Amino acid sequence: MPSLESPLWLLGLLAVPLVWWIHRFRNQGVDLPVSTVVLWRNISCPESRGHRLTTADPLWRQRAIIITAIALALTAPAWDSLSNRTVDAWFDHSLSMHTVEESGTRIELGIQQLLNTLDAEGISQATIHSLQDHSRSLQFKSQTAIQNREALQAWLSAAPQTISRPLPGPTLPEHETWLVTDGADNRLQGWVNSTGVQQIIQVGSTTENAALTRLSVRPSLTQVGFTGIASISNQGQKNATRWLQIRTQEKVLGRWSLTLQPGETRLHTFTAPLNTRLIEATLLQPKGITGDALASDDSLSLSIPGTEVALTGNCGRPMQSLLQALPDIRLTATASTSSALTIVCAREQPLTQGTTIWFHTGGQTQQVSKPPFWKPSAQRLSQLSLQPVQLLASDAQTPAVGQPLLTADGTTLISFQSTPNRLMEVRLDITAPQLTEHPAFPALVTGLMEFMLEHNLPGRIHTVQHTLQETQITPRPLQINNSIRPNNHSTVTLDLTNWFIIAALILLLFDLIRSRGIST
Repeated sequence: MPSLESPLWLLGLLAVPLVWWIHRFRNQGVDLPVSTVVLWRNISCPESRGHRLTTADPLWRQRAIIITAIALALTAPAWDSLSNRTVDAWFDHSLSMHTVEESGTRIELGIQQLLNTLDAEGISQATIHSLQDHSRSLQFKSQTAIQNREALQAWLSAAPQTISRPLPGPTLPEHETWLVTDGADNRLQGWVNSTGVQQIIQVGSTTENAALTRLSVRPSLTQVGFTGIASISNQGQKNATRWLQIRTQEKVLGRWSLTLQPGETRLHTFTAPLNTRLIEATLLQPKGITGDALASDDSLSLSIPGTEVALTGNCGRPMQSLLQALPDIRLTATASTSSALTIVCAREQPLTQGTTIWFHTGGQTQQVSKPPFWKPSAQRLSQLSLQPVQLLASDAQTPAVGQPLLTADGTTLISFQSTPNRLMEVRLDITAPQLTEHPAFPALVTGLMEFMLEHNLPGRIHTVQHTLQETQITPRPLQINNSIRPNNHSTVTLDLTNWFIIAALILLLFDLIRSRGIST
C-alpha cells in the first residue's frame, strides 16, 4: 500500500505542462525578403503568412519524467507491506453462540467466516483467544485451512461451559485484534470501544428463544420434603408456548403447559419428596412447533448431595426418626471416609477419627437439679434454653473431654475438643422420654450437629441458573472504534525516495550526454 509523507510536493507536477510549452515554442520562424520565390516553390509551408511553428522537441518527455521523479522523491514515498500480518482473534463461545441458524450453529459459522477472512487477506499466523476464559489460546502457524479448522473445533469443544465472566481488560494489543461473536452480549460494544479491535466477524440472525433461567429448592417449611421454584423466561419477540417438566432421579413430578409473552418471566413452584437427590427441569416443545434455536438453555439439573451422617450404637428410635426427617441428611449405619459426622451412642469413648458426637448410654442416670448454664464457647448453642426437668445426666466416672460447653451445678453435661480430632461428649440420656418428647429435643440435636459441622442444616437453598444475559440470543450490531490502532510490528515499510532520486539522476546524465553530442 503506497503512502506519502509530504504529499504537498505533488504540486511540483504542475511544471510538466510548462516543460512541454518551452519545448514546443522554443524555435519561431521569421519573414525573410528574397528577390524571387522560384527556388522556394517546392517547399511546403504550413502557413501562408506570419510566424512558422515547429513541433515540440521529443526531449521534453524525458525532462518531464525527470521533474516528476524529483517531485515524487520530495514527497518521501513509501510502500507498506502487510504480507506478514499477525492477528489476535477473540472467539466468543458463550451460550448464545450455540444457537442453531439455518446453516449451522453460530460457532460453526464463526469458524467458517474466520478462516475465510484469514485466507482472503493472506494471513497465515493468528492466535485465537477465548473471550470467556482469558487463559486459553490457540495458535495458527502456516497450517492448511483443514488443519486449522479441526484444531479450532477441538479447542472450542474442550472449552468448559461457564457462566458469564468479565470481558478482557482494555489493553492496546501488539498485533491486529479481531472479534468473532454474535453480538448478543450487551457488554461487547463497550469492550470494543475501549480495545483496539480492527475487524469484527459477526454471525447469527435468530431472535426467538425461551429459556429456563433458574431452578431452586429448599427444605419445605410446612411439610416433609422440598419446595422448589423454576423460572422460565421468553427472550424472543413473539409468544412462546412450552411444556415444563420436573422430575427427580426416580419419577416425573409433573408437566405443565406455559404460554409466555415477549419479555415475560414466570415462576413455577413445585414440591419434591424427602429422598430427592437430583431434580431436572426441562422445557419441551409442543407438537407442531419447530425446535428451539438454543437447546442448551432448555434444561437445568440440580444435585442435592446432602450431608452424610453415620449413626452407630443404641441411640433410640426418636434420634433415628429425627435424623431421617432432616432433608439435608443422608443417614448411614457405619462410619466411612465420606461421613461428614459420626454420632455414637455408647458407654466407652469411640475410636473414630473424624468429627464425632458421643452420647453416653448404658449407665446410671440422675435428674439434673439445677438450671444448666452454657459457656461462652458454646456460641449459638447458648440461645437454646433447657430446663432441669428435661435432662437426665449420665453417671460417667471419667473426666469430660476437652472444654465444657454446658454445665449444671458444677457437673459437665456437654464438652468439646478440637484436637486431635473434633469430638463432642454429651453426658445426657438421649433416650429419656422427658427429653425426646419435648420440643427442645430437635433443636438440641440439630444445634449440636451444626456446631460440629460448622454450618446450618435446615433451610439451605440449592440453586442452579442461566443468567438472562446468557439466554439473550438477539444479535446487536457492533461498531469499530477507529481512534484506537494497534502497534502492529508485522507491518513492513519500504522507503522509495532513493529509487526516485536515482532514476532522476540517470535521466539527467543521459540528457547531458545527448545535449553535448548535438552541440559537437
